[in-house]
Amino acid sequence: EEIISDLSAKALKIDMNLHDKMCAEISHLPAILSFLLFYSTSNEAKQIASSGFRDTTRLAMTNSDLVFSMFKNNEKNILNSFNQLIQNLDYLKNLSDNEKINLFNELAVQRAKMYDNNGKNIFEI
Repeated sequence: EEIISDLSAKALKIDMNLHDKMCAEISHLPAILSFLLFYSTSNEAKQIASSGFRDTTRLAMTNSDLVFSMFKNNEKNILNSFNQLIQNLDYLKNLSDNEKINLFNELAVQRAKMYDNNGKNIFEI
């Protein structure tokens, strides 16, 4: 804990099952989605891709053995995260235009508050 404190980080003691669930949400799912987004995009569209696509697919350059290992060792939690994402997509599809705008605005505000100006995660429950 002292080393963590010296690094200006915060120690979090969590159950290993919760750790695996959280890693699926914030690490494993984003990596796999990055691969899938790159895979799902046509070559024609890739010709005009810019910074948004570049940044969103950066994780698709992750070592494929590592990604496979993450998936294999945390498959249940990753699939649960995929299911949650699918539910959120279905929810989004059924919103009115105004509800979509409000949701995007709210999420943008929440995301902006998650990191400080130096990029450090300052999110707290």
